[in-house]
Amino acid sequence: MNIRKLIASATTALLVGGGLALATALPASAHTPEVTSTCTSVSANLTNYEYVPGTPAEIGTRVVTPAVPEVPGQPAVYGPTLYEYVHKNENHPNSPRWEVEGWNADSNENSKGWSSTGNSKPGELITAEVPAVPAVPAVTETYEVKPAVAEQDNTITLVLDGVTVAGPIHFGTSYSGTYTMDGTTGHTYSVIIDAIGTQYDKTIKAKTTACPPVTVELPTLTVTPPTCDADGTLPFLGNPAAQNPNGYEFPGQGFRVYISPAFSGPGTYTATLQKVGAGFDPAFPYGTKVTGQTTQTLVVEGKTGTQSTDPEGACYVAPPEEPEEPTTPVTPEEPVTPEQPVAQPQPVQPVARVAAAPQSSSEALAETGAGPVWPVALGGGLLAALGAGSLLLSRRRARVQ
Repeated sequence: MNIRKLIASATTALLVGGGLALATALPASAHTPEVTSTCTSVSANLTNYEYVPGTPAEIGTRVVTPAVPEVPGQPAVYGPTLYEYVHKNENHPNSPRWEVEGWNADSNENSKGWSSTGNSKPGELITAEVPAVPAVPAVTETYEVKPAVAEQDNTITLVLDGVTVAGPIHFGTSYSGTYTMDGTTGHTYSVIIDAIGTQYDKTIKAKTTACPPVTVELPTLTVTPPTCDADGTLPFLGNPAAQNPNGYEFPGQGFRVYISPAFSGPGTYTATLQKVGAGFDPAFPYGTKVTGQTTQTLVVEGKTGTQSTDPEGACYVAPPEEPEEPTTPVTPEEPVTPEQPVAQPQPVQPVARVAAAPQSSSEALAETGAGPVWPVALGGGLLAALGAGSLLLSRRRARVQ
């Protein structure tokens, strides 16, 4: 049985680079180890294991020497201040002498011959000074009230093809994790469980076989059609660039595309589809097969433009309206009084001549001078009136128009 210090994050840790992840579960009554594998992974699920979390030691504090409080000091106490007095007789046996203030007052006999010099000194010491005693802190010490309880946990280790690739990983009551590996070949592995109590230690050994070849079905590439004002394009131009020029990766799909010539807008392009190697995507190991058309022709069309003849058709744009020519306003004319109808000339009826009786030569001459003239004059007058009326009517009509 191993007793180890549990890493704080042992129940939630993840091994970097395809390692094993930890998980916790409530403890149960029996140990249940479960180990499974595929051509690319080994998984372990361990439940119902013992676990002693461990506790730190309980530490107490006790007093070795109690604290001593501070003792305040006391100043010295002196009697009344003494003043120097001298006698006028320099040879006086008691001169000078020290007495209290006012000793030579006029009201007593001491005033005779004694006078103060102004010098003074403290009075006699009554009580000596008592110095202060500083406080002394208590002296303590720590001691172990209750000893620590060591943590007891479990570990799991994965050995792949004779090499330790994960662990030992510490766990408590349960553990769950998966280790990923290369699936192009088979492997031998051992899962070593070191549990609390040797009766629960266990080593599980097994083998894996290589994964079957992966088949990638190549799609038929599409072209983005043009619009009224934009050329068509290739929808994968925004994909990650491949290692070689004019190449485009299709992450997670197992193939990449190269186009020729380099894309430059509308035109015809040849697309070559290639599978990716295991070094680029582990999901498609060596031996991956591809099916489908590896060479495809892509035709990118230019923008369609607009049309103004079919309102129901695509890309219709109404033609611009032609501006109307400005018109000159017409000044209204004064109303014209309707003309009276002009009497049409009546045809001249021929005058029937009546054969006259034979006359004398004198009478015939007289009639010849007057009779034949009036019909001609009447016809000429009517014609002149008709012409004048027609001219007047034409001028009035022109004015109205």
